Amino acid sequence: MLYTFREGRLNFKKMKGVVDLSSIFCYFLRILIFFYLVDSEEVSVEKYYEEGKSIRLDCTVKNINEAMWQKDGQIITFGSIVIFDKRRISVGSNWATDYSLEITQMLKKDKGNYTCKNRMSNNADAYYNLKLKAGASIEDNMFSGPEVRAMENETVILWCNASGYPVLSVSWYVIEEDSIQEEKMTGLGINGNMLGIQRVSRSCASKFQCQAVSTYKPEKIEKRNITLIVDFFPEMSVIGFINNKSSSNILYGSTSETVKLSCTVFSSEPFNITWLSQRDKKELGWYSSQSGKSESAGIYGYSIKSNINHNDRRIVEVVLTVLLDTNDSFSNYSCNAENKLGPILKTIETRKKESM
Repeated sequence: MLYTFREGRLNFKKMKGVVDLSSIFCYFLRILIFFYLVDSEEVSVEKYYEEGKSIRLDCTVKNINEAMWQKDGQIITFGSIVIFDKRRISVGSNWATDYSLEITQMLKKDKGNYTCKNRMSNNADAYYNLKLKAGASIEDNMFSGPEVRAMENETVILWCNASGYPVLSVSWYVIEEDSIQEEKMTGLGINGNMLGIQRVSRSCASKFQCQAVSTYKPEKIEKRNITLIVDFFPEMSVIGFINNKSSSNILYGSTSETVKLSCTVFSSEPFNITWLSQRDKKELGWYSSQSGKSESAGIYGYSIKSNINHNDRRIVEVVLTVLLDTNDSFSNYSCNAENKLGPILKTIETRKKESM
């Protein structure tokens, strides 16, 4: 039993003393062509350089007069002739077949692909990929921005496209304020250009930081802060206080007494809070998260005060103080909060206590 090859596959075939040499020759010819193509692929040698320094790219050729160097496909030397930047570029002549390229006072623009080849046969003798050694850098347009907004339950991608050679690493941190409003940074244990958060919640709204460092200048740490803002509909609670009693619906008081109406809002920024009298639809006072201040409308018998939660400025209490000095002051009062997603309103009533 003999072996023959058909259509590139090995088959068994009984032969009567005759071997189909043409089939075997065709198969081995395919193998030779395959290995020729593999061997002829361009294999670049990566080399790193520093600005202002010199570099030498080795190349040995059979005939210097037929050799040339190309940078990114553009001819820069032709035989012994240097076409571009003769002040910095030269070709070596240490021996008859030496056609090494020498570049002095290296610049940023010198990075790229260099090829030493025979101009007659177009066969390449050497390939180099020059890369500039550089400390880590993150350009202003190369990260997801100082602010990123997202709706609750969305997937968020924060990114930092840093540059730096030869080895670059990017790590992520979250920056939070402690009880005394000092920033505290915590590593997330995540490395890479992107930080993904699935089904983002309002508790994820924080300041994040990406840090990039290169092994070339490890002391140079590039940093970019990204504030994640998570938008959600405002939430509200309203409660009133008078004579050590409290209620979220109706408060009873007597003339000349004072009632305090508290409206606490949890909302994505920016948002506004307004206290209104339902009797005459007048605005009595308001708060703006953008200014962080409250202001009274200046109507006698009404004053306003705001308290911002020190741990989370999205939580604000706005207190309306009402002097129950007239019949009109016994009324329905509404707190209205509104952000970009819409408003929410709750009402509380003050009634005159009946005489016993």
